[in-house]
Amino acid sequence: MLIGFTLVLMFMLGACGDDDDDADGGSVTVSDAWSRPAVLLEGAGDDEMESPEGDATAGEDSMDETMDMGGTNGVIYVTIENNSDVDDVLLSATTDVAGTAELHNVTMVEGVMQMRQVDGGIEVPAGETVVLEPGGLHVMLIGLTRSLEEGDTFDVDFEFEEAGEMTVEVEVRQP
Repeated sequence: MLIGFTLVLMFMLGACGDDDDDADGGSVTVSDAWSRPAVLLEGAGDDEMESPEGDATAGEDSMDETMDMGGTNGVIYVTIENNSDVDDVLLSATTDVAGTAELHNVTMVEGVMQMRQVDGGIEVPAGETVVLEPGGLHVMLIGLTRSLEEGDTFDVDFEFEEAGEMTVEVEVRQP
């Protein structure tokens, strides 16, 4: 009887420990993951199409036109919700639909929209929601390996500092 009581007590304590782990970290969710359609142009290279990556600058209208016309680049937008009491950071993204996936931000500098890679990742404060959306934070897909057609889906792997790795399905759709 003592052995039975001990086993039941150990089971109950183990279950309580799991709940505490969830409250402290790992409660990050990613939802509404989507990408714009992008046609992979045959033979398109960085020198053939100006793209709003790295240190390039473009006006707001030309930025939208460039991203909509396809070529060698694409984009991912998501909503990240941190339901824990621990700050987290989105460190990186990878996917097989692009050679490279970079975390980017779009800002206005003296009336000109500029896109830059985010150094150190995207902060996701405890208890808050961060939205990666057009005209702001996003995942830039550089060197597409295939066209992204409306209605398609593909996977992206996100790595968070606290929550670890998670795979998310991305839907290709119009904004």
